[in-house]
Amino acid sequence: MLSEAFPEYGLHAPVGGQDTGCAIHLHVDDADAMAARAVAAGATMLMPPTDPFYGECSCRLRDPFGHTWLIGHEIEKVSPREMQRRYDALMAPPPARS
Repeated sequence: MLSEAFPEYGLHAPVGGQDTGCAIHLHVDDADAMAARAVAAGATMLMPPTDPFYGECSCRLRDPFGHTWLIGHEIEKVSPREMQRRYDALMAPPPARS
């Protein structure tokens, strides 16, 4: 359960925009639309919706109470082997200049 801070009950919000030790990862039908709704409701966009190598459109937001949310939806099925190949390509050093 998430709520606003209630210090009188020992429930404190994350401090000054800093992440806590956890985040909520919510899978939805349309991450772009959900992100727009969240921003309209007062969330701050930390990372706009993108389509990274692992086959999911995802974004990162902070709600008005300071909690971080990861919102995403699947855009393609990616096998573990293909995901590793894409990750390796992404992390490979750039080719040497001649």
